[in-house]
Order: sequence, then C-alpha cells, then structure tokens
Amino acid sequence: MKYLVALLIVILVCFNPVYADEDDFPTLARVEYVIACMNARGRENYDNMYGCVCAIDYIRSKFTHDEYNEAETYRQLRSTPGERGSVFRDPEQADQLREKLEMVNSAAEKRCFLKAAAGNN
Repeated sequence: MKYLVALLIVILVCFNPVYADEDDFPTLARVEYVIACMNARGRENYDNMYGCVCAIDYIRSKFTHDEYNEAETYRQLRSTPGERGSVFRDPEQADQLREKLEMVNSAAEKRCFLKAAAGNN
C-alpha cells in the first residue's frame, strides 16, 4: 500500500502542469533516450537504467529539447556522403552543437557513472 501511495505521489508531481518547464523534454523523448542508452550498454537492467535516467536529466539541464534534437541530427547525419551531407557537416552551427553535445554527453557519463557503451571498449 505504501508503494502505491508513493507511486501516486510521483505521478501527480511529474504530470502536474505547475511543475512542467516550457523547455522540458517530452516524456516519450526521455523514455526513448533511456531505452537506447541502456541497450547501448548491453542490456536493460537497474544499474543501466539509473545511469541513463541521470544522464538524460543532466542533458535536459544543458539543452532545450529542440536544441538537443538539432545537435543529435547533426551528429547522426554528419557522415552522409556528398552534397546531401554538406547540410549536416558544413554549417558553423553544426560544429558548435556537435561539440556541445560531445561535452555534455561526456560530462553526463562521468557524472552518472555510466559504463562505456557496448562496442566502445
């Protein structure tokens, strides 16, 4: 019963519009990040979940949702070959956002004690 009451309180606090930030990441974006983060580290387990939730909270403190999406897009599509890829490689803003994303991700990994992603060993 205590757990049910605690869960209800958490739900009410998290979904109460008074506590929502204008630039807050949507819940779906946070969940997708955490799932991808856990899977990149081998599997979904409590240790990975805790670290990944910590990381997305840190990232949210440094980026707006739109800015983070833009930085991720530049990062992911940077290696697109030819002229099509120049849209993601060449703008000065692309370099700035990628650098900021790398710094924030690195700080989040250290701050949240995240294990290296699988394949990055």
